[in-house]
Amino acid sequence: MLRINKVLCARFLAILLIALPTGLANAQPSQFRFPSPSGSFLAGQYAFKELSTSDAASALMDAAQSQWDNPAVIERAFAALVADGRVREAEPVARRMLELAPSNSLAKLVIATVALKERRYASVISSLEGVGLSDFVDISAAVVRAWARVGQTDIETGFKELDRSANGSLQNFLAFHKALMADLAGKPVAMDYARTAYENDPFMGRVVELYVRILANEGNAQEALDVLSEFEAQGLSHPSVDYVRQHILAGRLPGKFATSIPMAASELFQGIGVAIGRDGSPEVAMVFLQLGRYLHPKSDTLSLSIAQFLEASERFEAAN
Repeated sequence: MLRINKVLCARFLAILLIALPTGLANAQPSQFRFPSPSGSFLAGQYAFKELSTSDAASALMDAAQSQWDNPAVIERAFAALVADGRVREAEPVARRMLELAPSNSLAKLVIATVALKERRYASVISSLEGVGLSDFVDISAAVVRAWARVGQTDIETGFKELDRSANGSLQNFLAFHKALMADLAGKPVAMDYARTAYENDPFMGRVVELYVRILANEGNAQEALDVLSEFEAQGLSHPSVDYVRQHILAGRLPGKFATSIPMAASELFQGIGVAIGRDGSPEVAMVFLQLGRYLHPKSDTLSLSIAQFLEASERFEAAN
């Protein structure tokens, strides 16, 4: 559904990471909880890269307490809090970041995500004013802003927000979100966008699930089953797709893909997070995935993705 642009990924990765001294390469995070601000900062950076997010957040917040005027430290501190799933705690630190660097896109995105969950749609839009399209933070901001427009029952402006962020590698990703928006708003055009997303990526589980749900909910159960059969004929499976199939075979409507704007918008962070993580940047992925889980805490898909990246980094206790 989303193909990673390595330049965009690199720009965001540069926000979060600095080069580590050679001596830290094989060390454990707990060895580097120095009492000095600089020591805490280095320890936090190392822990962040290793996905020891609790250690990272603690060490970087230690550093931030004595370097409250240092934007580099503040930025990494609130990013680590987000990666540790403490999004609400990260918000005031993100606000401090904007006092130091008013154009910081990641801080704006965190603040806007909190506002979106609380359905303060005007605040979402105002928080994201001036955000460009230079990296995945900016693209995420554009989609979050579009969801806020949907919350204001202005879906056409939401679509225009998405169109402004479109490029060749994002067209299908944005078609998926347009389908989600239209489906949640009860607009018939949802079918057209879902079909476009499906035709461009027929073997992506979440795309298939959305398309099949819309088909079945509109009375096209046999067509929905045909799509599912084609998906499974490729040797593919997905728990949510299996769930929808069971409902259709039982003669029941599968229901909407998402029933609220925060729940639907969490798909943005799921898609970007997984794509970035698979491209080799799990610490960046964790920031996006935890923003998604903040919006939709009951998402099994997000919880599974987070656990997989933690297990791959041998953070087995945190993954459970």
